[in-house]
Amino acid sequence: MQDTYIFPAIFTHDEDGYAVEFPDLPGCVTCANTEAQAIRCAREALALYLWDSEKEGESIPEPSSHQSVTKNLQENEYVVSVDIFMPPFRHARENRAAKVTTTIPFWLKSQADHAKLNYSALLQHAIKEQLGMEEARR
Repeated sequence: MQDTYIFPAIFTHDEDGYAVEFPDLPGCVTCANTEAQAIRCAREALALYLWDSEKEGESIPEPSSHQSVTKNLQENEYVVSVDIFMPPFRHARENRAAKVTTTIPFWLKSQADHAKLNYSALLQHAIKEQLGMEEARR
C-alpha cells in the first residue's frame, strides 16, 4: 500500500463542462462544470477508487506514462497527472461514523431517556470494553 499515487487522467472539455477518466482505472470517472472543479473531483474519484481497491485487496495497476496516454487524444482532450496522498483520506474513511440500529426494552429506553444518556457513547464504551480495548486507551 503506497502513500502517494499519481495517475494520468484524460480531461475532455465541451460545452457541458469537463469529463475526466483514468485510462488505467476502469470505471474511475467524474465530471464537473469548471476545470478547477474537475481537478478536485478527479482527486476525490482517484482516492475513492484506490481506497476501495486497497480495502478489497485488489491489485492497483502501475500508471501509464503521460506520453502513452497522449497518443490518441481528440482535439478537446488533454492529460493531467492527478496525485493523491492517501493517509489523510484513509483516516477520514476509516473513522467516519456508522449508523447502528438496535432494540432495547421500552422500560429501559424510558429510564435512559429520563437520565439523558448518550446512546452512542454508551454503545461505543460497551463494545470497546467487550473487545478489551477500553483499558488500552486509559
